[in-house]
Amino acid sequence: MLKILIVLAVLLALAIAPVMFTARAVDAQRSSLGTVVFALIVQQAFAKSVEHFIASEPLALVIGFLGAGLLYQFLLGTTFVKGLIVSAVSTAVLVVGALIVAAVVAG
Repeated sequence: MLKILIVLAVLLALAIAPVMFTARAVDAQRSSLGTVVFALIVQQAFAKSVEHFIASEPLALVIGFLGAGLLYQFLLGTTFVKGLIVSAVSTAVLVVGALIVAAVVAG
């Protein structure tokens, strides 16, 4: 159990750092730690709700990606295209993190 908690803490730190760096790289107006953590939480809540309401996985992926771009646009104070860049980075980091957690839990 402790091993899983440590892995989750490390993954949380690894998820926040690239998103914060990307937000600063695209000159987002708000790229503080609290804003980035809140944006990641909102993105995950949005992604889960899209998965729940849309049965087609490719369509859910596209809508989730575009919606996350809009969320980052508003939450981080940047343009839609820059929000899409942040969304791509955060989605990639979270997918890799989920795969690592699955590997740790599986064995």
